[in-house]
Amino acid sequence: LLLLALLFLLRCLLDHWNNDYYHVPFVLSLLAWETVRRAAFPYLTVAVAVLLGLSFWATGDQVFGDSVANAQLLNALYLAWALPLAAGLAVALYRPGVGLDRALGSLSQWSFAAPFSSSRSSSGSRP
Repeated sequence: LLLLALLFLLRCLLDHWNNDYYHVPFVLSLLAWETVRRAAFPYLTVAVAVLLGLSFWATGDQVFGDSVANAQLLNALYLAWALPLAAGLAVALYRPGVGLDRALGSLSQWSFAAPFSSSRSSSGSRP
C-alpha cells in the first residue's frame, strides 16, 4: 500500500498539468496504509488533505491573482511539501523504522482505540 501511495504521488509530481482530483488515489492509498500499519488516527493523511486543500484553494484568483509569476510561486509551494513527503514515503518503504516510519510510530501512542481495548491482568481474572 505504501508503494502504491508513493507511485500515485510520483504520478502527481511528474505530470505537467496537475489537477486536484489526481490526488484522490494517492490520498486513499495513504489512508489505507496508515490504517493497516497501526490502529491510530491517520495524522499523515489528514495533514496531506489539508495541504492539498490549501494548495489548490490558493491556485485560484482568491489569493495570488492570475499571473505567470504567481503560478510559479504556487508550484514552488506545492513542491515544498510534496517532494519531502515523497522522499519520506520512499525512506519509510525501503528503510522501515527510519524517518517517517519512526515519526508515525511515535504517534501511535495517541490511539483512539486504546481506551476501548480490553486489558486483562496476568492472572486472567476480570477487573
